[in-house]
Amino acid sequence: MFEGDYSKKVWIITIVLAVCSIGLDIFFLTQDNAFMKETVWFSLPIAAFILYKGIEGLIKKIKEEKEE
Repeated sequence: MFEGDYSKKVWIITIVLAVCSIGLDIFFLTQDNAFMKETVWFSLPIAAFILYKGIEGLIKKIKEEKEE
């Protein structure tokens, strides 16, 4: 999935969704619900990885468009 030839829009949407997911995880950490606090430790690393790959893909796409 991460190595495809996607447009800049797809990478930007991926970044926005990952940031929103991280924001929700931080929100759940501040709440009193113990179950949601436990699930944050599974979803936070995944969201961080997706954010990293989204930024990496966007930078790669911008470099490709500058070369053309």
